Amino acid sequence: LSRKLSRLFDMECAARVEDFTRETRVSSYDAIFDCVDQFEARVALSEICKSERKVLVSGGTSAEAGQAVIYDPVENGLTPAQLLGFHEIVRSRKAIDISRRERASCSRQADPSVIMTNQVTAGFMVEAYRSLLAGQRPKSVFYNATSREKILAEERNQTC
Repeated sequence: LSRKLSRLFDMECAARVEDFTRETRVSSYDAIFDCVDQFEARVALSEICKSERKVLVSGGTSAEAGQAVIYDPVENGLTPAQLLGFHEIVRSRKAIDISRRERASCSRQADPSVIMTNQVTAGFMVEAYRSLLAGQRPKSVFYNATSREKILAEERNQTC
C-alpha cells in the first residue's frame, strides 16, 4: 500500500509492520494508516495520534463488513477508537498483553470474502486521505455486504 501511495501521490511513504504499543512513536509521520487487528492496539494508536496531532486513517474489516474512519487533528474530532467504541470494548474484557498475543488475524481465515472486504475498505481509506489532501472533509464510510444499503457514509466525526 505504501508503494502505491508513493507512486499515486508522488510522495514518500514508508510502511512499518511491527507490534504497536503505547511506547511506539509516530512523530516522523504525517499520516498513519491503521490496519491493526486488535482493539487494545487501536485504542493506543488513536490516543497517540491525537496527542501527537497526526492524521489517522483507520480501517477495520470482517468477512462481511468494514469501515474507514479518519481522524483529522485540525478538526479535533473523535478518534476512531472513540467513534467506534473501542475504549468500552477494551474495558469490558480481560486485559491482554498485546506484545505477547497470538497472531490470529484474517490471514488465518480461508474465507475469500475477507479479501474482498479488505480491498473495499482499503479503497475507502485511500479515498479518505486523498480527499483530506485535496482540502475536502472526508466522511467515515461503513460497508456491509449483507445489508440492503451496502455503503453508508456519515458526516465527519463530532467534536469532543
